[in-house]
Amino acid sequence: MSSLSTNSRQFLIPHIKIPHFQKVFYKDKEPDESPFGCSSITIQTGDDIIPKFTIVNNAVVTTNNVIDFDTGDVIYTLVIVGVDSSTRDPRKTGTMTIKVNIEPVNEFTPVIHDQPLCTNISNATPLGTEIFPINATDGDAPPHGNLSYMITDGNEKGIFRICEKTGKIHLDRSVASAAGTTFTLTVKVTDGDFCSSAVLKILITSSC
Repeated sequence: MSSLSTNSRQFLIPHIKIPHFQKVFYKDKEPDESPFGCSSITIQTGDDIIPKFTIVNNAVVTTNNVIDFDTGDVIYTLVIVGVDSSTRDPRKTGTMTIKVNIEPVNEFTPVIHDQPLCTNISNATPLGTEIFPINATDGDAPPHGNLSYMITDGNEKGIFRICEKTGKIHLDRSVASAAGTTFTLTVKVTDGDFCSSAVLKILITSSC
C-alpha cells in the first residue's frame, strides 16, 4: 500500500455543534485495483467513546458527531489504519496520523444582567468613586468570550467613566450642583463581533 503510508497530517477546523457536518480531513486511495486494492480503512485510536469522526467510502475521514470547543474538545490525534486484505501474503497495512485542532468560533451574543439598570448617588460623591458595575456574560470561551464595555450615549459632558475591561462605572466629574438630576446612559457590551446595549439611569440625590 503505497499511498496510505506512515505519515502525519494536521488540520484546523471550527468547532461544530451540528451533528453529521461533513468535513474532509483525508482523502486517498490505494493504487492497486481490486482484488489487490485497500479493502478496509479504519480509525484505530484517537476518537472518543462516542465517535466524533467516521470514514466514508473507505477513503474520506469526516466529522460524525457534535464537536464543541467550549466543552473542552480541542485536539484529536487520529491514527488511521489501512489494510490490504487480498489473498496476497503477507497482508499489507499502512498507517497515518491525523491531528485535528478544533478552533473556537464566536457563537454567542453578550448578555447584560440585572436589567433595568438604575442607581442613586449623592451629589457629594467623591471623584473616582465606583458607582455602578455592569454585569455581563458571554457563552463563548476566550478569546471570543472576552468583553469590552463603553458608554455610547448620555455622557456628553464626560461626567462618568467606564472601565473598558471590567464594566465598572466611576464618577469622573463633580455632580455637586446636579441634585435631582437623572442621567440616562446607554452602555454597550461587545465581544468583538456581537454586542448588546442597556440603559442605566443614575439619579443624583442631595447630600443635605
